[in-house]
Amino acid sequence: MLDKFVATPFGQEVAGNCATAFLATLPDSTKLVIMFGLGTKMNYVREARRLVSAARPGAWRTVNEVAYSDGRVTFVHVEHFASQGALVPNWLGENSHDRSKLGIMARDAVRIALEV
Repeated sequence: MLDKFVATPFGQEVAGNCATAFLATLPDSTKLVIMFGLGTKMNYVREARRLVSAARPGAWRTVNEVAYSDGRVTFVHVEHFASQGALVPNWLGENSHDRSKLGIMARDAVRIALEV
């Protein structure tokens, strides 16, 4: 849904202002930010990354499909806890499902971010 929201001038302004207000300047002790939501086709991850990187200019790199980092802070997307149906169990690997790989990638990205 974020992609549709930021496709409008109003949505772009609101989301951009929000990202700038809350994510542009984080304490030096912040190493990890957990983002709730992936999008059915990773659209939420793509749009959130675009907003975050605009608010925090820097040398951004892709950690994996669900995580990105500017070298100081790593942003990791997880399945939203309020997801309906089998989304959370699929993400957790409780079911044999392709989405389980996203949960594994999220756990790996968190581990890497906290090792630094």
